Amino acid sequence: MINQINKILQQASYQTEINRINELSTDKIDVLINVDDSPEDKSDVLEILFIDAVEKATDGLAMLQFFITLNFKISSNENVKTDLLKVLSEINYTLATGSFNVKIDQGYVFLKYNLSLIKESESELKPKVLKIVWLLNRHLNVYHKILKNVASGTLPYTEIMTNKMLP
Repeated sequence: MINQINKILQQASYQTEINRINELSTDKIDVLINVDDSPEDKSDVLEILFIDAVEKATDGLAMLQFFITLNFKISSNENVKTDLLKVLSEINYTLATGSFNVKIDQGYVFLKYNLSLIKESESELKPKVLKIVWLLNRHLNVYHKILKNVASGTLPYTEIMTNKMLP
């Protein structure tokens, strides 16, 4: 199904590449997406892969994971980390789908969404995949700048909430 999803994305004019994840013994699709606030010298890559263990455990239900790491680092300041966690909580509360998460110890923020699919319903795959890629790209374009500024320590949580800066 990875090849079918890759074809769907390429037909929709996304630049994609299939790569192997050796430690998981599976393939993933890397999709270049446009995030307005990202540095021009860094590509934003949405990774799409199947979580194989789910299909085996559920006898046919497939789990497709969409994952992107945001192109900025988190300050080591503990107050900044606390503010970032608060902002992520506020944002995730309003998202229709997917969620922003953080790996504090590794210093990055990511956006993740899991889609459950029944293998037999591949005809429904195209609209689902394209809508999710569009929606995740939209989430990134709405929240990337705010999250980057919070993570760097230039925008405190209190200022965001006082000035109602979250959509």
